[in-house]
Amino acid sequence: MTRRYISFVIRHRIAVLVACVSVTVAATWMVSRGVLASSVIQLFFGEDPKYEAYRELANRFSDSDLAVFAFEHSELFTADGWHKLERVVAGLEEVEAVRRVDAVTNAYRIRGEDDLLAVDSYNDLVADGIAFEELRHDILADELLRGLLVSEDGRYSMVLIELTDDADRPVEKLPEIMEQLYGPFEAAGFSRQQLHPAGLLPETIETTAQARYSIYTIFPIVVLLLSLIVYLLFLQVWPVAITMGVSMVANLWTFAFAVMLDRDINIMMAMVPAVMLVVAFSDIIHLCSAYLLELRAGLSKADAILESGSEVGRACLFTSLTTLVGFASLAFVPTPVIRKLATVLAFGVALALILAMTLVPILFSLLPAPKAATWQKGGPLVRLVDRVIQGALALSTRRAWQVIVGFAIVLVVSLMGISRIRIETKMIDRLNEDNPIRQSAEFIEKQFAGTTFLDVYFTAKEGDFLEPERFVALSRLQEEVLKIADVDEAQSFVDVIDRIHNELAGPDAKLPDSRAMLAQYLLLFDMSGGGGIERLIDEERLTVRMTVRLSGPGMVRTADLGKEIARQGRELFGPSVDVSPGGLTYLFGDWIGFIVDGQKQGLLFAFFATTLMMIVALRLWGAGLLSMIPNALPILVLGGVVGWTWDSVDSDTIMVAMIAIGIGVDDTIHFTTRLRMEAARTNDLFRAMQRTFNFTGRAIIMTSIILCLGFAPFATSAYFTTKIMGTLLPMTLLVALVADLLLLPALIEVGVIRIPLGGDTGSSQLSS
Repeated sequence: MTRRYISFVIRHRIAVLVACVSVTVAATWMVSRGVLASSVIQLFFGEDPKYEAYRELANRFSDSDLAVFAFEHSELFTADGWHKLERVVAGLEEVEAVRRVDAVTNAYRIRGEDDLLAVDSYNDLVADGIAFEELRHDILADELLRGLLVSEDGRYSMVLIELTDDADRPVEKLPEIMEQLYGPFEAAGFSRQQLHPAGLLPETIETTAQARYSIYTIFPIVVLLLSLIVYLLFLQVWPVAITMGVSMVANLWTFAFAVMLDRDINIMMAMVPAVMLVVAFSDIIHLCSAYLLELRAGLSKADAILESGSEVGRACLFTSLTTLVGFASLAFVPTPVIRKLATVLAFGVALALILAMTLVPILFSLLPAPKAATWQKGGPLVRLVDRVIQGALALSTRRAWQVIVGFAIVLVVSLMGISRIRIETKMIDRLNEDNPIRQSAEFIEKQFAGTTFLDVYFTAKEGDFLEPERFVALSRLQEEVLKIADVDEAQSFVDVIDRIHNELAGPDAKLPDSRAMLAQYLLLFDMSGGGGIERLIDEERLTVRMTVRLSGPGMVRTADLGKEIARQGRELFGPSVDVSPGGLTYLFGDWIGFIVDGQKQGLLFAFFATTLMMIVALRLWGAGLLSMIPNALPILVLGGVVGWTWDSVDSDTIMVAMIAIGIGVDDTIHFTTRLRMEAARTNDLFRAMQRTFNFTGRAIIMTSIILCLGFAPFATSAYFTTKIMGTLLPMTLLVALVADLLLLPALIEVGVIRIPLGGDTGSSQLSS
């Protein structure tokens, strides 16, 4: 079938090329419509009902995910310093996208005076002439302010900025908003170097910057690097032109498909061009290598094209299918961004194969026959590859059991490392240690109380929260929450009531024990000019919000804490109160469990699907099944490496395993299918393996070099998920190459994997 297809496209090559050019023009127009923008929320949650429920509550109270600016402000408790911060807050409040600004200047002081309650903003107190030394004392003594809006020593200040609710706000708008937020600070005399921004807004902007980096920096580096590698391997220009030209067309069509699905290009989709370029090279390199070998064997140009396409085409079909399965398995991850990535990459792999089997034979036919002697002699790199091939053949056949024992030791060590793996994700840690946004977050973490916010909402199904028993239960729960590790502070309307009660009844007085007193305290606070109570309890007094400030935990730990607090709350309140943890960090952490489960399911799917394809490719049950041993090993080594070297493993790491299993199995397929073909021609197993190494060994090493070095530029990214594509993925593919060159032949040599020889008409059996 492959031979007939190649013959057909060559006969109709002009029409095929015209059609390809037409589609390429249309694809170029489609790609031009793409924009580097997307909603972070939609990327991860889509229409998830938990997120929608959280948004409804957050809109009623206050969003816990804020833009934060921290800065050194040692002159705060002076007239000039105070008014400087006042001007900043006033300027920020004028920004259209800002919903609320919190700073120490617009905070409230609660004090009892002559059995009356006085609630004054600190701005009003300054205007009334309060001494700044007294102001400093009162603010630093206020547990609701110290560590949140001002540091423990009063040297640093923080401004919390809540944006208007707009979950679909496009990312391209965020830099403009960020510039507007910088404006009031700069107008007041603060330089950008003094400011330490943190929170979802700057983190999202930085993530988008990394998407641009993937497209505008990593992709060109990959193009240049792959071109150089192909030239060094073949020492001729035509393989570079063919591989790069066909791969670029496949890449363009794939990205056009991605933009057609969604014109917003997020950080994950920004990796597609470089990933597809690397993957598309593999099949073309095998075709070029086989074409040259057939010419060297004495075939005519036309016969060499047909023979190389038919011999390599079947293996390329199965390698593309396994790679497609690896990418498609990402769809098990229940997030819109990953599922879109899976769809696009799977489509791209299929497209790359079709274009390779279509355009490469056409280009071979149009170009003059290359001089095989030039490539046969080869340069230093080719000669090194040939020495590696011969060394691998000798080692795997002459010392097969030693090779197997060595890999067994690696397996045991890897399994021990896997047992140490603990999944945890902290979005800020996905940025490099020297990244300004990460450094800002670490600065805030050091100078202020915990900057991770967890909200817990309590909604009464009957009665309200002015019932004394319910109020006391909330107070008791808050005390228990403060005892939990990683909790720096917990605040609710209990703190406001407690402050008022202490001021009016004395610090030793018991908590209010009547509904009337609780209602009166809230009324006094409101009538005395107090503000912000609506962020803690709704007007009907049916729902209250407890804000928990955490220090240092990742998303999984935050989600676990939210569930633990919710459990304690349900035990205290019983069925009459609905308890709902919330906040984006909590939701992300809770969602990671589903993400990891989806990744595990996808990994199992990829492994079993590739195993089935190995069996079909070889037409041998035993050999196909056992040939997956070398392909499981790289995944286990990956787990062992991160288990031994990392304190915690980011959830995105599992994606590398899912991708690697689809790509890494390609070499196994090329080796085993060629061995099956050579074994059918002889009764000498060593001779069959020798011919297999000579025919496919060079192409296998070439494609592995291209894959490893092609993915390597991703390591320059400052974003974790992109970076591990350039570190862990090449490492895994390198292990897969070593396993294919050593472990796979050793298993065949000792009879664990049996390939029928020319005189053997039986099926493959497992050795006893």
